[in-house]
Amino acid sequence: MNRRELLKLSAISSVLLLSGCTKIIPKPIIHFIEIEPDVKLLMPDSQQERVVVVGGGWAGLSMAKNMKKNAPHMDVILLEQRSQFFSLPTSNLWLVGAIDMEYLIRDYLQAARENSYTYINTTVIDVDRDDQQVITSHGAIDYDYLVLAPGIEYDYSEWTSDSRFARELQTLYPAGFLSSSEVLSIRNKIFDFQKGVFLMNVPSGNYRCWSAPYERAILMADFFKKEARNVKIILIDENQEIRVHKKEIERLFKKEYSDIIEYYADTKIQTVDIKDKKIITTDSVEFKFDDAVLYPKVKSSALLEKIELIDENGEANMNPLTNEDLEYDNVFVIGDARRMNFNRLGSTALSEAKELSQRIVSKSMKKEHVWKSPQSISFCTIGIEPLRVLSTQGEYKYDFLKHRFNFLEKDIKKIVKKGEDDNSLYEWATQSFNELFS
Repeated sequence: MNRRELLKLSAISSVLLLSGCTKIIPKPIIHFIEIEPDVKLLMPDSQQERVVVVGGGWAGLSMAKNMKKNAPHMDVILLEQRSQFFSLPTSNLWLVGAIDMEYLIRDYLQAARENSYTYINTTVIDVDRDDQQVITSHGAIDYDYLVLAPGIEYDYSEWTSDSRFARELQTLYPAGFLSSSEVLSIRNKIFDFQKGVFLMNVPSGNYRCWSAPYERAILMADFFKKEARNVKIILIDENQEIRVHKKEIERLFKKEYSDIIEYYADTKIQTVDIKDKKIITTDSVEFKFDDAVLYPKVKSSALLEKIELIDENGEANMNPLTNEDLEYDNVFVIGDARRMNFNRLGSTALSEAKELSQRIVSKSMKKEHVWKSPQSISFCTIGIEPLRVLSTQGEYKYDFLKHRFNFLEKDIKKIVKKGEDDNSLYEWATQSFNELFS
C-alpha cells in the first residue's frame, strides 16, 4: 500500500471517528470523499502562489489576513474545523457573567469576506510535505507555502499514563483553555456551586496565558463574595512563586480575598483521585475538594507529531528565528504550537503572524528578511465593579548561548481615575476583533 492509499484510508477512518463527536456549535454535514492519486478534490490548482494556513485561532486568522494584505496576488486559504470562532482571551470575564457570550463569538465567513481570503470548514488529517499537499476530511489541497497554526493539546502524562482516565479528567474537570465547550462547562460549575471547596491549579512550563489561572481565581472569588456563598478556593501552583504581577496578586490573595482563596506555591499535583475527590501532591499532601478545574501541562498539537515535525522534547522542530520547518523551508509553525518560549497570548499571535507574513512575501520575492520581535500585551483582570486591570507589554530578544528568548518588559502608562473602569482590556480586544473580522 503506497502513501496515497494510506492517506485515503486515513481520511475515511478519521471522518468516521469524528462523526460521533458532539460540540456546542453543530458541525456541518461531512461528505465522504475518496482521495484518488494526483486528484485535488478540495480546491483546483491555482495560477498564483498558494499559502495554506491550518488553524483558525488568533495566529491563523492573523496569518490569513496579513498574508492577503501583504500579498494580494497570492491565493490564501484558511482551513479550520470549527464553524464559528470563540475567543479564549477575555473568556474569564464571561465565566462570572461580566460580559455577554456574543462578545466572544465571531464569524469565520465574515473574516474571509472582509479580508479577501478563502475559509474552508474542514478537518486537517495529514500533511504530505514531499508532495506539498494537505489532506483534509473533504479532500486534498496543494500549497506553495504552508503555515501550521494548530494550537496546543493537554498533556496529562504526569498525572496518569491511562488515556481513558486522562479523558475522564478533562470531562469532569476541564481546564478551559482549548474549547468553548470547556469554558461553558466551567461557567456552569461556577454558577451552580453554592458552597464547599473549589480546587484549581497553575501548571509549570510554557502553558497558555500565564496570568489566566490567577485571574480566574480572583474573578471567581469576587463572584462568590458578592453572591455571599460559603466557598473556599484552593489554588495549587506548581511554580515557586506567582509568575506575573506577583506583588499585586499576592496582595489580593492575602488581603482582599484571604477569607476565600488559599494559595499554595511550589506545590505539584502527583495524582488525582476522582472517587474520593482529592488530589495528592508530590509531597504526599492531600487536598479534598467538592469541584475542580484542573489545568495540566500543554504540548504541541497531535498533527505535528503525526507528520514528525517535533523534536526530542515533543516540541515543534523549527528554526526559532524564522518559524521554518528545519527540513522543509516552505513549511512554518506559528502561534501556540511553536517551540519558542513566547508567552502564549492572543497579542503575541497577532504580532508574530504579521512578521511571518512579511517573511513569506520576502521569500517569494527571493529577498532577505530581518527578524523582528512580536509584541506582547498581557492583561489580568482583578476586579469588575469598577473594572480593574493589570497589564504588561514587551518584546523578545533571542539568547544565542541559552537558545531561548528573553522577555524585555516595558511599562504601560495608564491614567485611570479611582473608582472608574479601566477599559484597556476591552479596547485591545475590540480593536483586535475588528482587525481580524472587519
